Amino acid sequence: MSGFFHSFQTYRHRLSKIASDPGVRWSWQALWTVPLIIFVNDHLIEINSVDGQSMSPTLSPHFHETGSRDYLVVWKPGATQNVRRGEIVAYWSPRDPENLKIKRVIATAGDTVYPKESRFKKELVPYGHIWVEGDNWRKTRDSNDYGPISKALIIGKPKYIIWPWNRMGALSTEWHHPRTRVVPGEAEIPKEFVD
Repeated sequence: MSGFFHSFQTYRHRLSKIASDPGVRWSWQALWTVPLIIFVNDHLIEINSVDGQSMSPTLSPHFHETGSRDYLVVWKPGATQNVRRGEIVAYWSPRDPENLKIKRVIATAGDTVYPKESRFKKELVPYGHIWVEGDNWRKTRDSNDYGPISKALIIGKPKYIIWPWNRMGALSTEWHHPRTRVVPGEAEIPKEFVD
């Protein structure tokens, strides 16, 4: 039995020597920290900047003058559930899948949209889709250009401005949007999806 304790003590001594090495300690910390950061970024929150003027004056209001951007915390859990008119969403562009867009939801499934200055005269938003527009209608590429977008493209809902400091705070869903007329409707689940 004494041989076992001696071997255990020797093993423990070697481990403590290895663990006291700064390089090994940093490697172990990186080994669990990096996957944790990736998990948080993929499933919980993401920090995104708002480039351009499309959401001005709500987001990045001084971009056209100084190039300053708002940085937002995008909340990912349940991003496609309970999407309501007036909410701001982050989504992958249907035209350029590498480009992340941030726009306001104007209409949800079942709503009829009558956009102004668009190639669409009247559009019924299909099941599983939303109609999005930028707050600055003069400088935006949105559903007026490519139609309703699938809710599957949504990655999250921006909740807070974290930079610049003078604009820090929660995002509001209050808005006035005179550009597009929306007639609320009811989304019907297509018969193909019902057993």
